[in-house]
Amino acid sequence: MNIKSVYNHFYNSLFESNLALKKPRVIQFPVIDICNSRCQMCRIWENKQSRDITSDELRKGFESDLFSNVEAIGFNGGEPTLRKDLIQLVEIALEKLPKLQYVSIITNAFKHKQVIEQLENLGKLVKSFDKNFDVMVSLDGFGDVHDAVRGRRGNFENAKKVLSFLSGFRSVDSVSVGCTVVRENVFELPDLLEFCIHEGFYIKFRQGIPHQRLYTENLLDPYALTFEEKYELVEFLEGVVKNYETNPMQIFFYRSLIDQILYNKPRAAGCDWKHRGATITAKGELAYCAVKSKPLMDNIAEGDPMQAYFGNSKHLKDIIKNECDNCHHDYTGLPKPVFYRRILLERLDEKFTLKENVRKLPGFTFLNNIRNRHRFLKQIEYFRTQPETIDIPRETNKKILICGWYGTETLGDKGILGGVINTFIRVLGGPSKFTIVALNPYVTEMTRWQMKELRNVEIVTPEEGVGLVKQMNYVVFGGGPLMALDSLAPMQAIFERAKSHKVCTIVAGCGVGPLGSGWHNNSVASILRLADIRVYRDSRSLAYAKQLGIETANDTIAEDPAFTWLSQFNGNFPKKKKHDENKVLLLGLRDFPYQGYARHCTEQ
Repeated sequence: MNIKSVYNHFYNSLFESNLALKKPRVIQFPVIDICNSRCQMCRIWENKQSRDITSDELRKGFESDLFSNVEAIGFNGGEPTLRKDLIQLVEIALEKLPKLQYVSIITNAFKHKQVIEQLENLGKLVKSFDKNFDVMVSLDGFGDVHDAVRGRRGNFENAKKVLSFLSGFRSVDSVSVGCTVVRENVFELPDLLEFCIHEGFYIKFRQGIPHQRLYTENLLDPYALTFEEKYELVEFLEGVVKNYETNPMQIFFYRSLIDQILYNKPRAAGCDWKHRGATITAKGELAYCAVKSKPLMDNIAEGDPMQAYFGNSKHLKDIIKNECDNCHHDYTGLPKPVFYRRILLERLDEKFTLKENVRKLPGFTFLNNIRNRHRFLKQIEYFRTQPETIDIPRETNKKILICGWYGTETLGDKGILGGVINTFIRVLGGPSKFTIVALNPYVTEMTRWQMKELRNVEIVTPEEGVGLVKQMNYVVFGGGPLMALDSLAPMQAIFERAKSHKVCTIVAGCGVGPLGSGWHNNSVASILRLADIRVYRDSRSLAYAKQLGIETANDTIAEDPAFTWLSQFNGNFPKKKKHDENKVLLLGLRDFPYQGYARHCTEQ
């Protein structure tokens, strides 16, 4: 790491990156406007001919000082390998761009023999200039799924042949797979990820979006994900972040995309095309980003690219102001300093194992416990200070607020919730209004979509839940374990607020434990003490409550609410076929969250 690099990291960690327009460091270059795929998310293939920039025009255009700082250029299309003079275009870039270090290409790999021949020649050429050569192969699903998205039978098998060639090709620095997610393939992503892991190919996922370069700015259907499809994509990306992706910048992009999909948050991921990126179209037009930019000039060989690029800065500012926050494209770049610091620390930790070394320092455990306790108490205080919502007179025996581990619910939690709601309906009689506090509301929205018991419930955030307590007749910790987790903070604040407003509080069919740190155990004990009624789901939980100093003489042990819910289906389960004598066991599996349930054990 040289001095300039250290300075840049330091500057970007502390100061908002200077987004004043600079000469481009990265160029996207779709070299052809036709394609031999028939992709659902693109209309380039509908073009029957392409008026492409010539090699002479490209050479003349690249003589402009505008391109003197370009470090990376990406060739794509259409299908770039359909250009017979592709190698000449790459050679011109290598010759004319003095700071060029990285050459990349994206291919659909459909005409595999032609693609392999082109890639072989390109790799040798790029290596003769001692530059990096990266290849991405488009795969949008495993097997027939990919062929359906791409509209070409046999495309997946042909792509496998290209990937097989690249895996042994020494003139390529990195080989990756790119997947565009649309409605056709959103439920099939795990199979593709499994294939890439098995074959040893790194894969990136991008959400398909309306895109003017692909002639799809008015095309909606492939991209218009339903709530169920958004849920599936987000849950998949969460798994990718947790279990697969290691690049901090890519992880940050996925996190930004998840927030955009779920909560319509403004884009947090950076984008080089805001201030140091350019697009050259197949026709030779110059533009800022390919998604929203108008052509700044008709051909980089005719006129002054420098003037066109810097003279249209108002257009770029308009794009940044009106479009960038809502853009889901997989462009990346420098994020804001608060995010950059996190990414930098993760990279440093990855390189130097900083966290592991810090954990070995004397006194680390003691200091870390103090920090964790302070953070937890700060969370409780934050929720305690949430304002009340507009006061609405209470309706007798009708308004119930249920909190617990919702927004993270497993199959069992859904059964518990169904049991708690059905029990209230049966005991109270008449219509009741239920409000569920969800740590991640989108997860519980999916549960509502799945379960008839939840059709008319209101789903709120923990902050909203605290504010609603005063209006309730009952506040319920609705099943699941009262265990040592930071997520107890809003639950404790909700029970405290309920007690102050004399709202009846119930711990309904809960487990207690596993217990853990002192501050978490104190929170569990506080919630139990604040409950007017305590019903445990097993005798061990009652014993844990006693251990925490709770007076349990009037407490009750009852069946798990999930069993109460299941009992309503007696006689309605599918019958086994008469000729089937084998017993069948149906399992709902998930990774064991041992950090919460068995923290005294090692991972092994």
